[in-house]
Parts: sequence; structure tokens; C-alpha cells
Amino acid sequence: MSDKPHQFSIKPDGLMFVTTGADGKLYVQSDQPITIDLKTISSVGIENLVHVKSHEINELYNFISHLVRFRDGGEVEFAYNSDGVLLKCQGRKVLAVVQNGERLIFKMKPQTA
Repeated sequence: MSDKPHQFSIKPDGLMFVTTGADGKLYVQSDQPITIDLKTISSVGIENLVHVKSHEINELYNFISHLVRFRDGGEVEFAYNSDGVLLKCQGRKVLAVVQNGERLIFKMKPQTA
């Protein structure tokens, strides 16, 4: 991973709301799917493993897929080929953070009171 941020693109299927936090980071949210260009993503991670309810790994031919279920019902699915290239990545009812345009980190949505 490099120190210099990489450019990446996102495309919403519906309305997308973008805000800038006090930390200068862009926050994007939507009730519809948001597509991220996976060409620049070199790794996928989970922010806090204590929030994970289950993690399934399946290997078929030259593909390895992961299904991560969070305690609050959110899910993340992603798959790599044998060369480590990310082929598919989907999150449902989760938050995602893109770091330097190359790391995709998923986390549970904050609990609302």
C-alpha cells in the first residue's frame, strides 16, 4: 500500500448524500447500492472483528470467496482470484470506508437511540 492516495470513482443507483466531516473525510451514504470502481482496491478489511457474527470462506477452482455477517444483520461478500485480484465486493446494511483509494474497510452501522 502506498502513502499517496489513489483516485477512485463511485456511482450510486439512486440518490447519494456526500458530506465532509470535521476530519476532512468525505462521507457518502445512500439507501440504494453504490458502486465503487474495484480496479484501485488492493485489500478489503473489517474495522472491528468483535462485531462479526460469522465468517464463511469458500474456495472453488481459482476463486476464494468470503461472506462476513455482522451482529446487527449487516453482511459483506467479496471474492478474489488466485492472483489476489478483487473480483466482487458487496456490502449490505454496513458502512464502508475507502482509505487512500486502495483499502476498503467495512464496519457496522452505528446504533441509533
